[in-house]
Amino acid sequence: MRVITRRPSRAVAIATAAAIVLLAMLPRVAGAIYVPGQGSGIEQAIRDYALALAAAEPSRLPAPIQHGGPSLNPASPCLLDRAEPPARLATAWDQAIGYLDGAQAITLALSPWELVSGRSSRADAPRSWRTLQRMAVSLTVGGPTQRLESMRDARVLDVGDHATAEIKLPMVGRRDAGDPAARFPPIPPSGNLTAGARDLMGSEEYRARSGPDADEALRYQAFAAALRAHPSRARALLAERGDLMASVRALRERAERSFLLALSVAADMYGTGFGRDLYAATLIGELARPLPLTVNAGARAGEKVGTTRDWECKLGLGTGHRWLPSRGPLGPIDLNVAGSALLRDHERPTLWLGSLKLDAAMGRALTLTTAVIASDRPERAGVGAFRGSVGVSYRIAGAASP
Repeated sequence: MRVITRRPSRAVAIATAAAIVLLAMLPRVAGAIYVPGQGSGIEQAIRDYALALAAAEPSRLPAPIQHGGPSLNPASPCLLDRAEPPARLATAWDQAIGYLDGAQAITLALSPWELVSGRSSRADAPRSWRTLQRMAVSLTVGGPTQRLESMRDARVLDVGDHATAEIKLPMVGRRDAGDPAARFPPIPPSGNLTAGARDLMGSEEYRARSGPDADEALRYQAFAAALRAHPSRARALLAERGDLMASVRALRERAERSFLLALSVAADMYGTGFGRDLYAATLIGELARPLPLTVNAGARAGEKVGTTRDWECKLGLGTGHRWLPSRGPLGPIDLNVAGSALLRDHERPTLWLGSLKLDAAMGRALTLTTAVIASDRPERAGVGAFRGSVGVSYRIAGAASP
């Protein structure tokens, strides 16, 4: 085994610069807004603050979100694809170990609708339209270039000679924060405000933004500003609202335990003139009980050579466990174990693969990843039977905050 490190190509530099620019332009996603018919402005502000606090707490289950490139790219640390795309934007850098050619890959993944709008799909939109609004796309630049398929080309290969594009369409379920207010039951009118609410209404932040003639939207913004400015008083207010917090906890529990189903369509492409492109369509399922399970079932088609095209059927199953399910300098930590089989045509033997992947979160946005993947024979040209990967990813979370 040997590690190949290369000077990043121009394509990698451009992808890196684009990711940095996007992250710099979007340090904070758009916050929650007042929705007519869902309760008074003050009640909605309290609800959204409680939902934001709940979303900030890590789940007890391993995260089903995929930050890196699709498993179709051999440089990806993932053996199985995951059902949940980044809620807004994510970028990942992976350094592969054990490849014969090509060792670096950079991924940029985003959900176009939610990135531009700053909010998740509208609750009043048709179900089919909400599904399209959650569509995500990703581009991975780099990875093995299958140089061993031809030794006639003596030019120095560039990391940008290999790219993988993916479209992911979540169809059922959602576990990330998203816009939980859209799924929250309407708040019934409240005749009297609690002592904590009246206390915050007397704050400078509320009085500066609201007045006798303010409408509900302005009252919402004013009270949300007061809640953010006085977190200790805000928590005291939530302690008075046991009914609201019970509803928030129930909503969070339903989201954590929901079944996820997504469709991934990906293309793994080469610019070397001799690498064989690969195309895949995969159904991804995620179950939370009785234990976390990830299921992949899909078809992969190779680039036609002459009149022949190779086909493969991918079947995969994985599970995971989470340690340190708390927000701190380190944690949570997810360990994922997966196995898959590639059933091949043209009398090619079935290929068996297994993987171990460890994800360590550093705060809410940064994740460190290390993975090893082993198979009973090389999966593709230029890829060894045993390989590893280390990487780092950064994402803009989708939690809506008041």
